[in-house]
Amino acid sequence: GNPAKFGNIIQLPALIGPVAIGFNGKDGTGATLNILPATPAGGSSGLNLSRKAVCGIVSGHITKWDNPILTALNGGVLGTGNITFVHRTDGSGTTFLFANALVEQCRYEFGPTNETTPAVVSYAFPWTDRAGSCANPLVPVGANQVNWPDQFPTDQCGNAVPNTGGGTFANASGSGSLVTLVTSTNGAMGYASSDFWLPVKVGGLKTANLQSQWDITTSTGQFQPPTYQGAQIAMSSAIPRFATAADRANPLAWSLQGVVPNPVVKGSYPIAGFTWLDMYQCYQPHANGNNPLVWFSTWLNYVYGSPNAADILHENGFAEVPGVWITEIYNLLNDNNFGPRYTSDPAAVNCAGKVGAY
Repeated sequence: GNPAKFGNIIQLPALIGPVAIGFNGKDGTGATLNILPATPAGGSSGLNLSRKAVCGIVSGHITKWDNPILTALNGGVLGTGNITFVHRTDGSGTTFLFANALVEQCRYEFGPTNETTPAVVSYAFPWTDRAGSCANPLVPVGANQVNWPDQFPTDQCGNAVPNTGGGTFANASGSGSLVTLVTSTNGAMGYASSDFWLPVKVGGLKTANLQSQWDITTSTGQFQPPTYQGAQIAMSSAIPRFATAADRANPLAWSLQGVVPNPVVKGSYPIAGFTWLDMYQCYQPHANGNNPLVWFSTWLNYVYGSPNAADILHENGFAEVPGVWITEIYNLLNDNNFGPRYTSDPAAVNCAGKVGAY
């Protein structure tokens, strides 16, 4: 960030989105999946995945489309053959949100080792943080890149990455390539933001409906589709609190509070989060008059305050930032000491003597 030249990094939530699990529509043999449940409002399929099912698939223990857990959830056998779970190879905020949710949600889930071995094992998220230190490469709060067994035979510490359930995994770099691989692979499913799947993407693949903590605890029997409304409800339980202006100036204080790994509010979609904006604090006026701070501020006001911007977000599967966050955003933007300012502004104490972004 080079704070000596540009000041503090300013990090703000930009929008809310769900991380959806899309699927190919065929089983491992290429036959069309036999999906019996009705499609819920806002969803694109009737495929229902309980928390145990999601955790079992991602941990490599639910490996077949005719697994009894999946059959019970969907009123009949879905199909046969392998489930192939496709993940991101590159560092990704989507992977962080996905891992962050499942680390918390899967820690107390248990089930059979696989379809042929009945011994009960943990379905906790087993894949470690690729960027973690060798002393502790675990994923305590999610990770941008994890040690999936098909991508990394050993972790960064030289330890073998086990796949004790024998699940089938595949990988791709970027959400677009992930969706392409899911599309071309019989029996495949994978994760990406909702704008890569139906109903947002016309002609895209369908997505599964997931259980929220509310559904589990109150035994609703319902499954949540990955809608922007469900994601917004999930993130409504994240409340920013800054004791001082200096706390508000710390970008890590924002990201620490801006995660909800296991939303408990009724109607929540269980895997959701913010997309973040990062900007400089200190700017200098440009000789050609195209001042980036003015342009950026104008755009921020549009994103955070315009009904048209909200409509655009909704059409693309995203939701606007809650009002409590907007209040704190403008508390920071309007702060002479820590908000974005020109280096020539006499009130901008912390930008004095800095070069500033040009």
